[in-house]
Amino acid sequence: SSPVLTDLVYERPFKNGIVNNTIGIYIFNSSIYLNNGYNDIYNDPAQGYYMQLISTGTPTTIYAANNYWGTTNIGTIMNHLDRPRYYSIEPILNSPQSSYQSPYSVEYEMLKSAYIYLNNEEYQDAESTFKYLIENYPETSEAYLSVSGLYDCYKQSNGNLNNYENYIIDLYRSSTTIISRKLLYSYLNLCKREKGEYSEAIENYESILLNNPSYIDSCYAVIDIRNTYREAGKYKSSSSLLSDLIPQSDAANVRNIIDILSSLKDEELQPQLTKKTLKLSLGQNHPDPFKQSTIIDFSIPYKADVVIKVNNVLEKEVANIAMGILDKGTHKVEFSPINLKSGIYFYSLHINGETVEIKKMRKVD
Repeated sequence: SSPVLTDLVYERPFKNGIVNNTIGIYIFNSSIYLNNGYNDIYNDPAQGYYMQLISTGTPTTIYAANNYWGTTNIGTIMNHLDRPRYYSIEPILNSPQSSYQSPYSVEYEMLKSAYIYLNNEEYQDAESTFKYLIENYPETSEAYLSVSGLYDCYKQSNGNLNNYENYIIDLYRSSTTIISRKLLYSYLNLCKREKGEYSEAIENYESILLNNPSYIDSCYAVIDIRNTYREAGKYKSSSSLLSDLIPQSDAANVRNIIDILSSLKDEELQPQLTKKTLKLSLGQNHPDPFKQSTIIDFSIPYKADVVIKVNNVLEKEVANIAMGILDKGTHKVEFSPINLKSGIYFYSLHINGETVEIKKMRKVD
């Protein structure tokens, strides 16, 4: 017999959701007719085939125009069909037709697929998926994990990290990059360590320690610099101020790392690795509530790129005040919105692309 997933008489769409059920459709010694069925037929890469055709001599054929396959790329679709002898699947629909809804977000499903590609050594598909997440969902945790996944992808595929490093450098330098530059910088240094460029990596870590980092950042910089020294063997610090960070032994290095990580659990512990701690503060606007304008004070302990953003209670941005590069010290900005309705708003301080603090203010008529 030939399974039918369409209305042969009235040609009404069935809109079946045959999604993530491992095989999809299992066919033995028969053809399949899905023309104009408007079905969803797709699986995650690890789930198996869209259709598995088993034939002991009888030709198997797919007639499946006007269905959705999770993609419009005919090559990708055919890679997930256990090859029929004849197929006709065009035109291909470009959106889901059934009521099937994944319980997870789109970016979660894409990240899962990317790691499945990586596990299956399908590096080109893994690379393109990781990059898509980084560039199109930069504010999500999936994008952050994709930076790590992309690193593993390049390292496992051919061990050549030059292309990865160039990609991360472009992201880091881009003025439109939303993803954390701190994260990108850490992976740039990891590339240098992997390539044996220990001197550059150590100097970069030292620059973090010598430029007023937060306590957490200084902790991780010390851990990174000590581990890089151990990887490089004996290496002279470029800064005499930090020469004591060169580990005397593996055992001493492990003890130091354990002490540092333990200290991060103590919220009352004061910074010990830098002479000056990072103190960023965002003051309460005044007057508050306000009618026409209000003043927002803030202070920064070092030269930085500063932006003040204002959002409404629905998290929609209503103002973006780019202050530019400011010297360390106390600063203020006057917020004088036009045609802004009365209500509660939230203003936030952003330093070098990182959100530092958020506070509430109220506008009245």
